[in-house]
Amino acid sequence: MWYPALVIIFCLIMPAQQAVSIKPDDAALVQKLIKESAGMEPVSKRIEYISGRLIGRRYVRHPLIGSATEFEILVTRTDGFDCVTFVETVLAIAHAHSQDQFVKNLIAIRYRDGIVDWKNRLHYATDWAAYHFNRGLLDDVTFGPDSLVRDKTLNLVKGLDSHTAEYRYFP
Repeated sequence: MWYPALVIIFCLIMPAQQAVSIKPDDAALVQKLIKESAGMEPVSKRIEYISGRLIGRRYVRHPLIGSATEFEILVTRTDGFDCVTFVETVLAIAHAHSQDQFVKNLIAIRYRDGIVDWKNRLHYATDWAAYHFNRGLLDDVTFGPDSLVRDKTLNLVKGLDSHTAEYRYFP
């Protein structure tokens, strides 16, 4: 049974900010996964099912398009992923009732305030998780007496200001 060690509480309603073109094969697979998982409750069952159908696809290094100097383009693909785009795609499908809802979900999951822009992309996993915890979309299961807190300066993405993030973990 594989799904992120987070309890997902999702209800995404962000509008798309740009026209989206999904390759026919990707669109067909997204629609198929939405249909096949539609009656599965709770959402963790859909996540398990969808991730099981997508796991094993090829690893794609830097699958997104955009940078500090290149215009951000929303990428929706199912033929390959990196770790983060795999999780984003699974969550977006798991909470979708249609292909349009999948796209809206993906935008809301990937971009701060649902704005498709490189500066709004949640580049760091710690930022991604904190953003969704603060929005009430995820529950942080790392709170408790057995977890520790650590601060880390995030400064690996060229074009982004460095900042300090706090994260909790189990030793």
